[in-house]
Amino acid sequence: MNMTNIKFTKEELRQDYQEAGYDRKNLSIKYNTFAKGKDIQEKINSILKEIRSTQTEFDIEDMRDWFRLDPKVTKLSQYLDGEHIAFVKMLQADYESRAKRGGNSIAGKYALNMFNKITDWLNEATKTDDQKAAEAELENNIENLVSKLSSELADFKVRYLEKVREAAGKRYERIPTDIEALKNQKLAIDARYETARKEKKGYHVTWSIYSEGEKVSNKIARLKGILRMYPTVEEFQKFTVEEATKQFEYNVRGLADRLLDKKFIIEKITVSNVKNDPKFFEMTITDGEKKLYCRSVLAAQFSEKMIPHFRFIMTERK
Repeated sequence: MNMTNIKFTKEELRQDYQEAGYDRKNLSIKYNTFAKGKDIQEKINSILKEIRSTQTEFDIEDMRDWFRLDPKVTKLSQYLDGEHIAFVKMLQADYESRAKRGGNSIAGKYALNMFNKITDWLNEATKTDDQKAAEAELENNIENLVSKLSSELADFKVRYLEKVREAAGKRYERIPTDIEALKNQKLAIDARYETARKEKKGYHVTWSIYSEGEKVSNKIARLKGILRMYPTVEEFQKFTVEEATKQFEYNVRGLADRLLDKKFIIEKITVSNVKNDPKFFEMTITDGEKKLYCRSVLAAQFSEKMIPHFRFIMTERK
């Protein structure tokens, strides 16, 4: 704890927090910060946090100090880092209670999210050195396995991404034609809508036709959006290939995780019987005891609507 902050009591800090908007000049000098109420309050909150980190018992006022921070779920670890474990457990219990009371309300869902995030933080913060070492070793083994699988799939990946690039080019070239076809479809729907309205077909009929037209309009907007975002076919192909590459790497990682779920011994894993062709690959993965047959089918290869993609199909063998 910063020795310069010991002279401040929690009661004094809380009082100054309330007066930060009225006595900015004196308080800015006292806390050696900018003469803005917000800056003074942030400095006071940081000092209160330092004081909490030295405590082992807490009360409702400490909780109020925490809530004044207005902690954000997405950056929660920044607020929790430096807090005493006992205080974080107190927060955990409070958010759990709020979640139960709130149920499916917005406040209840927010409290449940906070509870889950705090629980994750506590699980990480209270890990023993042995647990951390074991996790680090496991992650290293997974990365080695991913590297091994990626190497075996390298040739297939090249062909797969080339199929994606070709399909993206064809898709892009069809966009103007598709937009015109959708516009004509929208005109026909609008005509049906006007007819139904004039004939007083009723709200449900007119609303159904109107909704149909809105869906077509949204499709047109999405296609026009692609043309605005990617003015050339090369740019669209580049984006599509980049996304396909990320998905490929994600799928390889998923395969590695699947092997872990099947209790494969990572250090003993070998990959064999790899067969590649433009449409699929197949391979056998074993650790000497368990064996997994894995193949991947390249789907939507000739589709004009979908980009080619692949999925792993895995079968255990004895």
